[in-house]
This record gives sequence, C-alpha cells and structure tokens, in this order.
Amino acid sequence: MANSRQQQVIDTIRQMILHGIFPGGHRLIETDLSQRLDISRTPIREALIALAEERLIEYRKNKGYVVRGFELNEILERFTVRSALEGLACRIIAERGMSASLKRRLTACLAEGDAILAKPDINEGDTIFWARMNENFHRAIIEASENETLIQTYEKVTQIPHAPTRIQWLSDQDKRQPFETFHKDHHALVQKLQKTGGAGADALMQAHILASADYMSERFRASLVEPIKGKVTASDKIFVG
Repeated sequence: MANSRQQQVIDTIRQMILHGIFPGGHRLIETDLSQRLDISRTPIREALIALAEERLIEYRKNKGYVVRGFELNEILERFTVRSALEGLACRIIAERGMSASLKRRLTACLAEGDAILAKPDINEGDTIFWARMNENFHRAIIEASENETLIQTYEKVTQIPHAPTRIQWLSDQDKRQPFETFHKDHHALVQKLQKTGGAGADALMQAHILASADYMSERFRASLVEPIKGKVTASDKIFVG
C-alpha cells in the first residue's frame, strides 16, 4: 500500500487526468511531471504504475505512459453500474432514515440548482456551477450510505476523464430543458429519501441516472451528424454526468 506522500502524488496526477488537464492521448513524461509537481522521479514512476492498474493510463511501446481515451460504450456501461450503486445507496438511506447532515447537504444542492434555473439565461459559468452542484448531490448520497464497499466501487466506476467545458456545445435553450428535468428528479429524490421503505428511492435514482446516460448518448450521436464549432466530435472522449 502506498504511504501518505506517495498516495498524494497518485491522487494529484489522477485529478489532473480526471479534470481534463491531461486529455486522452497525452503522454505522461516522468521528467515533466517531476518538474511540475516539484518531486523526484521515483514517486512519479510509482504513481504512473498505480494509475495504469486503475486503467486511467496505459503503457505504449516507444511512447511510455499515455492517458487513455474512453469510448461512448464504455462510458454508458459505467452509467449502468453507477445507477445500481446509487439506487442501492438510496435504498439504504431511505430504510435507515435520512440524517440531518445529509438533509442539509441535499437541501443546499437543491437551492443552488433552483438559483441557476431562476436565471433568464444560463451561461458558461452557470453550467460549470451546475456540474459541481450535481456532483455534490450524488456524492452526498453515496457517502451517506456509509457502505465502504459501495463507496469504493463508486469511486472506481466514476473515474473517467472529462472536460467540463465540453458541455458548452449546448445552446441556452438546450441546457435549460434537461437541467429542469434532472433537477425535478433531485427534488423528488429528496422527498423519497425521507419516506420509509427504500424501493421508491432506489427505482427513481436508477431511472434518473439512466435518463442522464440516454441524454448524453443522444447529444453525442447528434454531434456526429451535425458537428459545429464547440460541439463534441467523434474523436473526443467525454464524460457528462
């Protein structure tokens, strides 16, 4: 197991990949990373080996370690697994009872989403803010399950590189409709989580995640038919969720 310092190096490079700083196809050169992170090459080398085991990067002959690209089908497969995990988390919470701390976290997310949708226009900053709110909402539910196996599996499933600005190919009108639909689900989920019995919350969360996957797939395929500046193209490896 990596020590705390080694783990910090792994986590740092992982986050740089996940947030699109190092996109798919980018070569990860030990000397460059060593200078960038101001650390010796040994922990860099060990971090790259660990990230290759996570399948975030891969070793290629004559090129070294390269950030993997993720095809649409692989992303959709992960959405399917994610829907089951988040559904189970909802079931656990609903059957056990929602804690006051979780209610506060989710209520704050609902308020943030409501504020964005109350605006007449949704700009680039709003879209990025929305993505963070959405991630916080879903992560709060996963963490509140207090099931370590579920949480660790979720972390692995959701580790797909993404570039948040890539979702800007949506027009303002295109953004508002899905945001309204998905946020309506968020409100309904909070209500379900406060009721006894977890079947309803489980089913609603699974439907919510799969609807997100369907929407992403539709937009991706549409971009292949009518690619324009700013849209996602066939060569892009994306994660929208």
